[in-house]
Amino acid sequence: MARTITKFLDFGKLARVNGGAAVIALAMVYNDLLTVNWALGRFNEAKASLPNHMHKGMRIYFSRIHNGHLAEGLKAVQKIRDNRTLRRIVSGCSSDAQEAFKALCRCLPGGADASDFNRYIGQIRHRVAFHCDVSYLRWGIKNRVARTNASTATLTAGGTVQSNRFEFVDDLLDTVVCRKVWNMEEGVNRRNEADRIGSWCDKKAREHLRFAGEFVEMALSRSGSLY
Repeated sequence: MARTITKFLDFGKLARVNGGAAVIALAMVYNDLLTVNWALGRFNEAKASLPNHMHKGMRIYFSRIHNGHLAEGLKAVQKIRDNRTLRRIVSGCSSDAQEAFKALCRCLPGGADASDFNRYIGQIRHRVAFHCDVSYLRWGIKNRVARTNASTATLTAGGTVQSNRFEFVDDLLDTVVCRKVWNMEEGVNRRNEADRIGSWCDKKAREHLRFAGEFVEMALSRSGSLY
């Protein structure tokens, strides 16, 4: 286990920092992403002991929440980019952290990766992660009814809360995400395309962690809030 050091944060001093809330928001998403990744790791370790009908929906859940946090993180990145004081602190970070910041900034409106970020991550957050867009669920139902062999799904009644599962919701969310949000065309191998998009999203998470992990402590230290 890595050696750790406990430091203290003075909220009174932080309250006087220009852009302090953006630093806290970035740190919050850092914690959220670590928590999701830790829980996903525990799920993968325990997966063999879980009923098969639970696997698909749980994987989708982790993807939804993961992308929802990333969308929130980009808002903090934008506030940092637009704050002169915080941008100066970014310039004092390591080259690795600065490159991660630049990569995230390319996902902001007008950036080279903005369209992909909105499609792969932003729309997941808006439609099926922290919010449930009923119009998208209705679209998913109509899509499955219209396709051959897609108009039925299952649920498992196991007699206990832990063993019950509404798999039809998992199937419907898979349809909505792949065919509506990510707009996969017919004939495309959806699993391969989903894996490709998932890898792209994971890269954005690693960039957030690399940048935030260094920037937050540096920003708090330079403000005099951390001791």
